[in-house]
Amino acid sequence: MIELKNIVKKYKSQTVLEIENLRFDEDEFVAIVGASGSGKSTLLNLIGGLDKPTSGEVLFDGENISKFNDRKLSKFRGQKIGFIFQFFYLQPFLTVLQNIEVAGFPVKLKSKERRFRAEKLASVVGLKDKMNSFPRELSGGQIQRVAIARSLINSPEILLADEPTGNLDSENSDRVIEMLELIQKQTKMTLIVVTHNEQIAARADRIIRLKDGKIC
Repeated sequence: MIELKNIVKKYKSQTVLEIENLRFDEDEFVAIVGASGSGKSTLLNLIGGLDKPTSGEVLFDGENISKFNDRKLSKFRGQKIGFIFQFFYLQPFLTVLQNIEVAGFPVKLKSKERRFRAEKLASVVGLKDKMNSFPRELSGGQIQRVAIARSLINSPEILLADEPTGNLDSENSDRVIEMLELIQKQTKMTLIVVTHNEQIAARADRIIRLKDGKIC
């Protein structure tokens, strides 16, 4: 499904990522592990089309997404990729339901379909009774569950999670990872998680370890 070939990513003159060949398959849960500054988030951004390599190819079903223009890349992200960020990025002035719904705008879902999906996802992540609440009224674990639901509204083929439990306690971390595993198995999507947590990494089908921008 996703293949990176001869990837080099530089910021100014510094090489931060150098990968000869790396592949991710359908229906696979992969953990990316490494110290801070090892290139984990950079790799995730390249896979998701949030950034482009300095050289090399990022192939999705054989098509080089790093050559897409901004409009085509935005469409690709909206249709194929779901993102879960460490810092959530919920809109404080929107309700739980609205925060989930807003992710459906880029792919122009009809309002009735968007609302139906958002309500269903809120129930899936255990927030049916919180749909009209605002982020300030939620716990950290509940906020992360909103972020998970939001990432799924467009039925992505690939779900990218950057330290999804980094700001949670151990109990909530376990709940979030269990939820992601269950969703991944039910939907057959590819789940790629960046984490420092070795216990979380051990639950994946495969672990990729990065050091100084290279696979080790």
